[in-house]
Amino acid sequence: EPLMADDCRTQEDAKMMLRAVVVAMISLGSVGAFTGPGLVMPGSAMRGSNLNSRAGLSLRPPPRPLGLRMAEGGADEEKKARMELARRLAEKAQQALLEAEVAEAKSNNMRGTNRRLDPRSELKARKSLVSVGEVLYKSWSSSFHDMSKFGLSEQSDAVMTEEVRTTRVRKIFESFDTDSSGGIDRAELDLALHGLGYEPTQEMISELFSEADTNDDGQICFQEFYKVMGTLLAKEEIRVLEEQVAAMDVAAAPKVISSKTYSEVFQSLSGIGLIGDGVQGNFTAKILNEYKGDGKLAKWSSYSPTFREYSAEKMKAVTGLQDADSEMGLRPEGLIKQRIQLTQAAGIVGFITLFTAGLFPDPWSTYVGRLGYVGFAINLILPLFSLQLDGAIQNYEFQQQPDNVDRWARRQAGRFFAAYMCGVPVESMDYSDKQRPIVQTYSRQDGNIDFKEMRKGNFSNAFDAVMTYGLTPKQIQAQAVIQSTGLVLEFMKYGKATFGYEFYEELEKQISLSQSFVDPYAKQFLARFGIIASYELIKNHESVVEKVVDGIKEGASYETLVAIIESNEAPSL
Repeated sequence: EPLMADDCRTQEDAKMMLRAVVVAMISLGSVGAFTGPGLVMPGSAMRGSNLNSRAGLSLRPPPRPLGLRMAEGGADEEKKARMELARRLAEKAQQALLEAEVAEAKSNNMRGTNRRLDPRSELKARKSLVSVGEVLYKSWSSSFHDMSKFGLSEQSDAVMTEEVRTTRVRKIFESFDTDSSGGIDRAELDLALHGLGYEPTQEMISELFSEADTNDDGQICFQEFYKVMGTLLAKEEIRVLEEQVAAMDVAAAPKVISSKTYSEVFQSLSGIGLIGDGVQGNFTAKILNEYKGDGKLAKWSSYSPTFREYSAEKMKAVTGLQDADSEMGLRPEGLIKQRIQLTQAAGIVGFITLFTAGLFPDPWSTYVGRLGYVGFAINLILPLFSLQLDGAIQNYEFQQQPDNVDRWARRQAGRFFAAYMCGVPVESMDYSDKQRPIVQTYSRQDGNIDFKEMRKGNFSNAFDAVMTYGLTPKQIQAQAVIQSTGLVLEFMKYGKATFGYEFYEELEKQISLSQSFVDPYAKQFLARFGIIASYELIKNHESVVEKVVDGIKEGASYETLVAIIESNEAPSL
């Protein structure tokens, strides 16, 4: 106080200076509750805030970036040139697909069969067509998602041939062309869309019309209309083709059947030490790979899922998840959520009260100022003890949760089972708390990243080091399955997983070690992929997974759990 009085001469000046310092701290991001929760929140507090602010699993993919504006004049010409190039590419892709179907039909006639193109080839062609079409017909693609209103998606279980597609598009075109002039004008387009149940504005009609009327003659002819509908139909057909490709992958996947009994597998593994580096100094994966090569193991590293950018609709259809973020336990709830909200609210209240305290007459100005200091103190102190607070809250909520032991065992059993099937060794198994055992896996088959070794490398920058030592996309995908399987296993029995944010915090950690940058929306696709792949993995091995859950409850050793998985037999515990 004496220093402040010497510098500012009055106590009021000192208060104003202190408020200015606080405002400056906030503008620089020092006070996390105002500028963005998580900036100063360590541990679980940061985790909770990040999960609240992160885009959810069920959100749609991001809009395409608009790019920077160019100088006037040249920008329009460059845009037209790009659009013309994209249009030519779309036409070539569409023509190539048509030619492939014609050639296929001729080949089928010669062979006397009706077999279509390989679904993978068709899927690739449809995706290329859609990617270009979304540039050409951006307004159409973003406005119309349900093609059943147009009467174009009746054949939902198969991909239409070119002949069937042309016939159906011709039918809907004629229903739009009310005066049978051979073209659709703006009034007819407006009338037709209202008839289908849409309520387009005049601005929307103008955008739709300008995209479809490529020759600017004031009408949408059948060829122009067909190209637009072809893009929209391709989006519908992609879903059918993805189902067909997935079914083909399941049918083609080798059925791993172990002829070994539980006793045979357990005896071959006993005494080796398969946790961490093993008692003999041999790495777990090396031993298991050798045993698999010798025929002693069959299911180790037998699951290699194919990554796909699954949509939210696909995830919902496969797993039954209605609200993935909530049902997978990704959002902190209960007392932890309230603790995070209190921290954020205290920071906001502290800022507002300190900033406005001078507007009140004395002594209210002093009281309001003190309230602001209290708010900032709460905002700064609570995050410092967030780990301890959240740990205590989790202990309390765990004890109050019905079926808490079974739920916890499912989360850990799913992680163990998925790691074994994906060929990732277990780093540790902690049974010190019998109600809450912990299974921790490595980042990849050859262990965690050795940061000491990384620092010794002669790298010019951190990027080169990460490219050399970081996790590959395939390894990241395996981690998505490993961290999701336990939550999916809990959801399949109870309809909702709990403490899921802890598992996805671990997935975020693994993603941060990736060789390549993974943006937030790529993380969405990765999370959906992990959930769907986990669901399919569990459905294909339901009986053995349940035995692993029982083994975790009983405190079974690594060797015991491996023997259960390989033999699908439960030991006499």
